[in-house]
Amino acid sequence: MSLPAADWRPRRAPGLRLSFAPGGALHASGPGGVDAAVDPSLIPFLCACDGTRSLAEHARTACAWPELSGAARLRLLRLVAADLCRAGVLRGGPPGDEPLEPYFRSYSHLGVHRAMIADRVRTDAFRRALEAVVRPGDVVLDVGSGTGILSLFASRAGAGEVHGIERAALVPVARRLVEANGVRGVEFHACAAEEFPPRPADVVVSEWLGQFAIGEGMFPAVATVRDRCLRPGGRIVPAAVRCFLAPFAAGGAPQGTLADWLEPVAGLDLRPLLEEELSWLWTVADRVDPSALLAPAAEVGCIDGLRDGPEVLRLEAQASFAVERAARLGGLCGWFVAELAPGVVLSTAPDAPPTHWEQHVFPTRPWELAPGDRLELGFRSWFAPEDPRTPRYALDLALQRKGRAVARAEHRYNHPAGRALG
Repeated sequence: MSLPAADWRPRRAPGLRLSFAPGGALHASGPGGVDAAVDPSLIPFLCACDGTRSLAEHARTACAWPELSGAARLRLLRLVAADLCRAGVLRGGPPGDEPLEPYFRSYSHLGVHRAMIADRVRTDAFRRALEAVVRPGDVVLDVGSGTGILSLFASRAGAGEVHGIERAALVPVARRLVEANGVRGVEFHACAAEEFPPRPADVVVSEWLGQFAIGEGMFPAVATVRDRCLRPGGRIVPAAVRCFLAPFAAGGAPQGTLADWLEPVAGLDLRPLLEEELSWLWTVADRVDPSALLAPAAEVGCIDGLRDGPEVLRLEAQASFAVERAARLGGLCGWFVAELAPGVVLSTAPDAPPTHWEQHVFPTRPWELAPGDRLELGFRSWFAPEDPRTPRYALDLALQRKGRAVARAEHRYNHPAGRALG
């Protein structure tokens, strides 16, 4: 069994409650799927687990097992910590991930998972990918396992062991789903990906894809598990993800664009509201009509699931679009194409089968475009420390007509305070 390292800093799960059951057994319970029996001799250790001390430090001060040597106490404490981590009683590191708690709570609602599972394009693609990469007897890690459906797919594809890693409060639900389907060899761990003890694996799977792929910022957690656990020659799903942008015409997105402010309402001039919205822009999910695209798409990012690190989500690209017809610019349409496994591709492009992701719209100034115009794009993304799940975007556009720049505009997206720069 793989054990946490001596320098691992355990922390009690938020909301953890300890109570004595009839007969004197100590029981730990709380949010995040915590439901475990605990040896009463570990009460001092659990009380001291605030994320500031390593297991080695705890071993030196442990009240339990005074008859053992320091090395033996550390070894036993590592074994105990691994069990408590699997049960969701312990997590790793000091407090400081509070900004993430609303994110994890949002994934504790089954309605979110129902929408994702009901997206048959998505669900069937991941099923086929696991059938393509899992070999008999493989050890599979499912990062962000949710209801456990991908873990079930992996088991059905022939995996010998499947370990689902889930921070949200769905571990008991996933266990019931496994039991209801009579599946063996699937175990769920109520912890964050970064807290999962190292365990050699043949396959890592994770549906980490958010809006425009990088939304929700989950890939760094997947990369952490990959780097700690994936054996040489191991496989990962998705294998690669590419991000694309293309300009589209106003009227091509059902939720509308900034061009709507140019149209009077009952004789009232609404154009001042255009400038107000430009100062506080947000990207939106919408279903863009493929016929509204004004130029071929440009690739603005590529994520190699097997090799890239967390910094890959900081996209930066330059692109040039040759406008093919006259139109009023609605914005840029974003989508991703994920190679889940050899021969298994999941696309959210406007002309692909619809998914729950739809497309990702970047509203822009509603310029009037003519055939032959060029849109020159500078694009980048980043994540703010206070909100590591929502990408910020900078999109700088220049309109070239007959070789001359006729307009420029800077756009900043997803800043709670407006035009803050990253």
